[in-house]
Amino acid sequence: PNVVFVTVDIDSDLPKSTKFLQLKDYTFPVYSAIGAEKLYNNGIPTTLVIDKKGSIVFSHFNRANYSSDQFEKFIDGLAKQP
Repeated sequence: PNVVFVTVDIDSDLPKSTKFLQLKDYTFPVYSAIGAEKLYNNGIPTTLVIDKKGSIVFSHFNRANYSSDQFEKFIDGLAKQP
């Protein structure tokens, strides 16, 4: 309950992003965010983890496997912060 995932289309092609998610059978929504490109500088895909204070505490460019024990512990630790 203390973790929220948000998928954001940053290349101004929401239909393309939506189609990609559908092809992968992902069921979460994708949002369009004008100005979101200011949050990254390497390209897409980019993963950002933002803590409860609004600070970027993790940034990764390109594909990645986030199912590792280490990353899960990292997210759990953030979720437990006040």
